[in-house]
Amino acid sequence: MTVPALSTLLLRGGHRWACAPAEAQGILAYLAGARPDPQQIFTVRGPDGQTLTIPAREIVGVVGEEPAQAAPASHFSAWRKETGLSGSPYVLIDDFLAPADLEKIVAFALAQESVYAAATVTDTAEDYRSAKVLFDLTPVLDLFVPRVRAMAPEILRQLNLPPVTIKNIECQLTAHGDGDFFRRHNDNGSRETAGRALTYVYYFNRTPKAFAGGLLRMYETVVENGFYTGGKAFHDIEPRCNSLIMFPSHCQHEVTAVSCPSGRFADRRFTVNGWVVRAS
Repeated sequence: MTVPALSTLLLRGGHRWACAPAEAQGILAYLAGARPDPQQIFTVRGPDGQTLTIPAREIVGVVGEEPAQAAPASHFSAWRKETGLSGSPYVLIDDFLAPADLEKIVAFALAQESVYAAATVTDTAEDYRSAKVLFDLTPVLDLFVPRVRAMAPEILRQLNLPPVTIKNIECQLTAHGDGDFFRRHNDNGSRETAGRALTYVYYFNRTPKAFAGGLLRMYETVVENGFYTGGKAFHDIEPRCNSLIMFPSHCQHEVTAVSCPSGRFADRRFTVNGWVVRAS
C-alpha cells in the first residue's frame, strides 16, 4: 500500500500539522496574495480525519518533500532564500511573533536597561564587537526556545545539513546602539562554541524605527584545508522587525555599524539571538 505524501503546516508556538499537499497548496496560494488577511480562517483535515481550524496569522509556513511546496515570501510564511553565495543559505520567517508577544518582548527589553552587560567575544579580541547583551531571558524564553527547538529539524533539512541530536538552545538578547557593530566572524569557531549547529536571530524594535544600518552581512563560505572560511562576496539582509533568520553557525557573517541619532536606549536595534547546540 502506498502512503500518500503529506505536507506540514508550521504553526506559531512550534506546533506542526500534517495535511494533504492540495490543502497546503491552497494555503500557499492565499498567503502569496498581495494582501492576505491575518484573520482568514482555514479548516485543514489531517491524515487521521481530524480537522484543525486556524486563522492565517497563526501559520508560520508550509513545508513538504518537494521544494515547490515551500511557502513563498509573504506576510505569514517561512521561506528559503538562495543568496547566490557559496555555502551560506538561510531561512527567513516573517511575522514570527503574534502582535501581543511582540509587544511583550519590546517591553521586557526596555525594562531591563540597567542589567545589560558589554558584549565580548570568545578570544577577547579588542575593537571587534560593540553592543550590550542580556543573558537572563527567563520571562520570555517560552516565546523562542520551544519554537526554535521544534523548527530545527526542518530548518536543518532545508539547509541541506545533517540531522542532529539537540543538547540545548542557547538564547540571549542583544542591543545595538549608535556606532555599535560586530565584525566578520562565525559562531562556532572556538572549543567552547564548536557544538553550535544553527544560529538564529530574531529582530525587533520600537516603531517607528529610529535607527539605520545594523545589516546582517552574510559572506560566501567555503572549506579550505579542512576549515570553513569566507570569500569576498556578500549579501546584506535588512533587520526587519518581527522577523527571524536561521543559518548554519559556521557561516561567515557580520553586523554592520548602527546609526541611532537619538542615542536613546529605546531606539536601539534589538535581537533575541542564539544557537541550536548539538549533543557531543
